[in-house]
Amino acid sequence: MTGGIPFHDNPRNWFHASGPESSVVISSRVRLARNLQNVPFPGQAKPGELTQSLESVFSALQQVPAYKEGQFFRLSAHTRLTREILIERHLISQNQCENAHDCGLAMDADGNFPLMVNEEDHIRMASVKSGLLLEEAWREVDGLDTALGQKLTWAYHPSWGFLTACPTNCGTGLRVSARLHLPALSLAGGLQRVLQGLNRLGLVVRGYYGEGTRALGEIFQVSNATTLGRSEKEIIDHVQKIIRRIIQHEMDARQQLMSGTNAVRTEDQVHRAMALLQAARCMNYEETMTLLSRVRLGLYLDMKLPASLPLLNEIMLLAQPAHVQQAAGKDLSPAERDVFRATLIRKTLRSHPKK
Repeated sequence: MTGGIPFHDNPRNWFHASGPESSVVISSRVRLARNLQNVPFPGQAKPGELTQSLESVFSALQQVPAYKEGQFFRLSAHTRLTREILIERHLISQNQCENAHDCGLAMDADGNFPLMVNEEDHIRMASVKSGLLLEEAWREVDGLDTALGQKLTWAYHPSWGFLTACPTNCGTGLRVSARLHLPALSLAGGLQRVLQGLNRLGLVVRGYYGEGTRALGEIFQVSNATTLGRSEKEIIDHVQKIIRRIIQHEMDARQQLMSGTNAVRTEDQVHRAMALLQAARCMNYEETMTLLSRVRLGLYLDMKLPASLPLLNEIMLLAQPAHVQQAAGKDLSPAERDVFRATLIRKTLRSHPKK
């Protein structure tokens, strides 16, 4: 299948920070897991069976209106660097990157519906939105599920619902998540208390790149823990209710940071971070994310800074290791990458001072 690395300059994309509550919720994502009937799950399938499922899914997608102008990628046909870039764009998983044979990625023309083929399940389709738009994301992915279900037959059990490789995804197969930026809670000291309480509420917290990763830049992924025993609406309503509570905790912490003597200390941290991004000659990605987090906080608090949320999102994307390697156009050692990253950040900030 054809296509370059998919990235879409679309106002509806999370990249543009245009959605509701986008000062806390970077993006909303609703994902459905589906498997083909009478075909072994990817983890148990033979190579020929994986090829069959990949071809069946791609063929069906090409008959779905949203994908008629889309892009289809056989991951084994792309380099390791390309696959790592797709991970950094949250389009494929680490598992697909490592085991690329007969794994695929499909993208609609606008880049709103990334669909992984032969990951843990045959299909993982998603809708991604800027800000807190879980209900809208659900309506879109539900429509896609309906359209694709008219071309393919899903593995389904009358008692257990949609069957998936992992028992926690059985039932609806629905995973509702949001990437949250919580810098004020982190600085004010209330972050761990809030996050630890989520487990008791049936939610799980993951790092920046999802399961098995750690948080970077005080960005966390929050999602439902199980998909069985509740309807899709109940799951979405529950997750959204808890996210709104977290948003309120973060907003309260921001007020605390700007009260009394805390205000000067907060402003100092923000402006120091801005100065380092503008002047540093060597910077690793973890430090980059920490500094971007502080500057984002400054924008949330209406500080006058030569930056914007879309610009910071652009830097957050382009400063990742594989993206830096691609921008350099040659192999770089980790130390060389840190130097190139700092240069890239300075140039980006100078090129878009009011973006």
